[in-house]
Amino acid sequence: MLVKSRLLAVGLLGVLAVGGYFTLRAGHASPAIVEKQAQGPDGPSELTNIDGLALSRDGHILATVSDYTVSLWDTTSGKNLLVLQNRDNESIFAPAFSPDGSLLATASTAQRYNVEGHLLLWNPATGERLASVDNLSFPGCVRFNPAGTLIAVGGLPTLYLVDPSTKQIVRQIDRPHQNGAIQAVVFSPSGDLLATGGRDGTVKLWNLPDLGLVRTFSVSDPGPYVSPSEGGPPRAIVSSLAFAHNVPRLAAATQGGSVFVWDLGRGKEIVHYATTPRSPQTPTSSKSGTGRPSPPTTSGW
Repeated sequence: MLVKSRLLAVGLLGVLAVGGYFTLRAGHASPAIVEKQAQGPDGPSELTNIDGLALSRDGHILATVSDYTVSLWDTTSGKNLLVLQNRDNESIFAPAFSPDGSLLATASTAQRYNVEGHLLLWNPATGERLASVDNLSFPGCVRFNPAGTLIAVGGLPTLYLVDPSTKQIVRQIDRPHQNGAIQAVVFSPSGDLLATGGRDGTVKLWNLPDLGLVRTFSVSDPGPYVSPSEGGPPRAIVSSLAFAHNVPRLAAATQGGSVFVWDLGRGKEIVHYATTPRSPQTPTSSKSGTGRPSPPTTSGW
């Protein structure tokens, strides 16, 4: 019997996490919702939730994370192609395709909250596990550079650069973000910059390949959060990052629903979408109190 699962990519956060580039235009405050029914072969019942997505560059294969298991789907037919095989007590997450589609990288830990983790490399056509880069500190996010010659892995508390051809760590920085965990990583389209987002209310821009710090941007939320174990004042948590594909701009989304865009040439914030806490009778509002996201200060990308 066929198993049906619903795959949803909703709103700007999904665009930032999956697309790798984005377009914002005045007057288009509500991004479209994309919905597709996916059919899979006999197996577990339904995907109970989707915790992560990655799309191959040619758009033909979608990787989903559900209950710490990665599945691959044909985007044309919606059919399940394969499920990456977990080992005993192994959690697999944070999928990322290489630019040519020949590799799929994921993070893994022996248990869901085990600090010691791995970067796994897979053949997405067969599901074969090709290699493992071990002894990574709680890896949480993974991304290939545009040339496919580097993989950035954001951990807790370490940032790693891995060469996929040698399976070796070529550079690392301990505690690039104050609160430890790196929530998001993304390379610029030219591959000469890397952006990271943390739980400390900052986005950092790094030169490659030496990982020299170029600039630090701050983000905020109307209701920032910090866990008791982290301590310190509440800070906004960065959830996703994206570079524009044709102009020097960088966007960040926060867990609280704010979006920031910076002009990298000037190092200035040029767009800030924000929401304010609402009562059950009050619609979500922007920082200007209009009930709509604040319009961007630019007409296009």
